[in-house]
Amino acid sequence: YEKALLRYLYYHNWFARGDPDNYCKVASDDGTCANAYYGHLFWVGIVGTERHVVANKTQAAALSESTVHTWALAAAAENRGIFAYGTMPRKVEAILHSGWNSRCDTKKYARRGLSLLSAEIKGVVDFTVQCPEELRVQEIRRFAPQLLTWDEFNSWHFTFYFDLRPYVRADAVFNLFVTLFVLVLLILGALIFSHDANTLLLRPVEQMVERVEAIRANPLAALKMSEEEANAEEAARERASRRSQLVPGRLLTNLICRKRLCSHQTQHIMETAILERTIIKLGTLLALGFG
Repeated sequence: YEKALLRYLYYHNWFARGDPDNYCKVASDDGTCANAYYGHLFWVGIVGTERHVVANKTQAAALSESTVHTWALAAAAENRGIFAYGTMPRKVEAILHSGWNSRCDTKKYARRGLSLLSAEIKGVVDFTVQCPEELRVQEIRRFAPQLLTWDEFNSWHFTFYFDLRPYVRADAVFNLFVTLFVLVLLILGALIFSHDANTLLLRPVEQMVERVEAIRANPLAALKMSEEEANAEEAARERASRRSQLVPGRLLTNLICRKRLCSHQTQHIMETAILERTIIKLGTLLALGFG
């Protein structure tokens, strides 16, 4: 029993994750130990509804000092395999054979056991834990035997609590990156939508309003607007002609026209541009009508 329990404790060695340089030494680069996992055992005990039974079982379940010392030496020497148990601090080895004196009773169950994190160790255990409830609910996970009847389970049973704080921290970092990614997408989407709305709707409407106000103030301004509009169209045609004379531009134009996009582009003129040209023509007619 003692060797089986120590094997379980060392296989899920909490200190191999907390300080792998000192407590997870492997002989080969391919070897590994409990630092490869996100959950590690930190509390073991006996739970039951009958307090006297739990007290008697915890006294019988306590590990002997000689067995703990022998196992620790053997675990430190067995570091050449694929998986190494690693080692534990001397304070923790003393906790293992000091007796299961940690009382963490609940309303329904009596609970006695030992916590591997009950003693502060500089640089390794900065936050001591006497009972599992001292950690957050999402930071612990409980395991207990399942091949028992309810009477046996309520009378007494072993229970093991694992520390999931490395997993919770990693999950929090991943969730933070996902949140930032979604935030960037939303910001980019909002900027693109705002740019399209300003380019296709707001600015043309504002420009039409300005032209109407200018024509109302001075009908002769429509002649100048018409001239500017004609000059802008002529300049656009010249730029397109120069671009088509270049070899890359001619190839791109031929490629686009082969895909029947030339007529598609020339046919779709924005309604705001049509309205703006109509306003300029009406203003020009007014200016001519008034002489």
